[in-house]
Amino acid sequence: MVVPKTYRKYTSRKVLTTQWIEGEKLSQSTESDVGELVNVGVICYLKQVLKCISDLLVIFIYLLIEIISHFFGMAIMYVSCDINVGYFLLFLVMFVSVLVPL
Repeated sequence: MVVPKTYRKYTSRKVLTTQWIEGEKLSQSTESDVGELVNVGVICYLKQVLKCISDLLVIFIYLLIEIISHFFGMAIMYVSCDINVGYFLLFLVMFVSVLVPL
C-alpha cells in the first residue's frame, strides 16, 4: 500500500492536492485483489476509530483525575499513558465501582 505525498503549497481547506500514483483501476482489478483491498481498508478504518476512542478515553481519564483530585482536595499521582493503560483503566473501573455501587 502506498500513501501519496501531499503538496501543501497547492492544498487549501476545499482542495487536497496529492502525488499521482500509477496503478490499475479498481473496476479492472480481479475479485481476489478487491477482497484484499477491502480487508486492508476495513482494518485501517478500525485502527483509526480505535485510536480516536483511546485518545478520548485518555482525555476523559485525565479530566476525571483532575475532578477527583479537586473534589477531594488531594494530589493524585498521574499515570503516564506510555505504561500499561489497561491496568490503570481496570483500577479506575474497580475504584469507581466501589464508590458508586450499581
